[in-house]
Amino acid sequence: MTLLIISTRSSFAIPNAVSLSKGESAPFTGVLLSDSYSKEVYRELNEVNKYKLLTKSLQESVLVYEKNEIIYKQEITQLTDQNVNLAMAVQEAKTNSFWTKALWFSVGFVLSGATVYMIERH
Repeated sequence: MTLLIISTRSSFAIPNAVSLSKGESAPFTGVLLSDSYSKEVYRELNEVNKYKLLTKSLQESVLVYEKNEIIYKQEITQLTDQNVNLAMAVQEAKTNSFWTKALWFSVGFVLSGATVYMIERH
């Protein structure tokens, strides 16, 4: 296994980095990079991490969008069903209303006629 040792100065802090001076031996085997190249690698790693965070954020946004889309479609289906049921109820109420009125009119007509008949008979 090869280990990467990144040469840094105190202003360029990397976790678990070992700072070496010329002539010192490294505490473990690996590849030693120049100070300028190690800074370039560090910047690139930071960019990669930013892209990873952006990708993760985008994936989470897509999941939220998909969940919202499912909820939205369910609400549309529910509203459509409610509208159909309401239209049927209104139509049924109109139909029942006519027959109900006709029934009450007929009952009133018969009772009025019976009342007039009873009055004339006595």
